[in-house]
Amino acid sequence: MELQRLLSERRGSSLEELQRCAQSGGAVEKGAAIVHDMCLFEAASSELSEGRVGLVVEGSVPTAVPEGHEIVLLGGVQADGKRLAALFLFEANKYANAKDAGDFRDAVIAQSRSDYARGFNARPLAERRAMLEPIVESSAGLSLQLREAKRRGLGAAEIQQMLSRHREPWQLPGYRIDPANWTIVPVF
Repeated sequence: MELQRLLSERRGSSLEELQRCAQSGGAVEKGAAIVHDMCLFEAASSELSEGRVGLVVEGSVPTAVPEGHEIVLLGGVQADGKRLAALFLFEANKYANAKDAGDFRDAVIAQSRSDYARGFNARPLAERRAMLEPIVESSAGLSLQLREAKRRGLGAAEIQQMLSRHREPWQLPGYRIDPANWTIVPVF
């Protein structure tokens, strides 16, 4: 019963967030993501009614989700005095609304990224170069540091710490910088 209540609360808060997003002229990407979340909560509710739920330590995140599956992780569950999370793992095709909402969200995000790249690449060369040159130089510097760290035999923890200090000021997933033309282009 507690899980059904939590799922119902999450669906309700997602609906409220979607309404706020629509009223404030929020990004279409955010709205598509919220709709997808709502569909996932509905699918999780169906899975729960069929008894297909697992409990994991709250804060743990699955490292991989099988291809063609969706996951819902619902925190805030109390059992035996421990804080746990409910884990729902199901085939994406089983719940058409969730799959369609996920496909729509992905299409909206891809279009948004494409529009951003096209708009960025339409800027004058000097402006693009001024924005991208520091990033290219920073990335080249990081590559040199990583090669030197590996040569010196630093362990994975030290290399990870080095990477955590390096923050890329620009990232557009699915795109890379083409320094020859000072543009951003899709990664294929």
